[in-house]
Amino acid sequence: MKKILSLSFIVFLQSLTALYAQVPSEIAKQHVITQDQILWKKRPIFNFNNDDLGNQNRDLSFKLYVLATGEVKKAELIKSSGLTHIDKRVEQSLLRAKFKPYIENGVAYPFVAVQPFSLKTLKENQRPWWKKLLFIP
Repeated sequence: MKKILSLSFIVFLQSLTALYAQVPSEIAKQHVITQDQILWKKRPIFNFNNDDLGNQNRDLSFKLYVLATGEVKKAELIKSSGLTHIDKRVEQSLLRAKFKPYIENGVAYPFVAVQPFSLKTLKENQRPWWKKLLFIP
């Protein structure tokens, strides 16, 4: 008898949760798009020398919130380089950059993208060719 009562109580609780659970009326459209579907229209530009990087290679990542027009609305730091001045300069450059709009079925949609960066130091003999050509140290 106790088993029947406890079983009926459990069934009763499950029916209550099913009855009062809120069912979303419309599910937000979310799907993952591939890297080749997202293209830069105006790339971020930054130039760091070895002193700026603290003579170390630096890796950092940003989450970018992009409007349907392709403008970067917000750049959220996910992984820091370890140097706040580097992080801020990259963030400012990202906010000035622009993507080509993501278009699906003729409609432009806003999107979120994660963009990693790997900043490498240059060895003394690895100066860019144009600096060697112009004799710039």
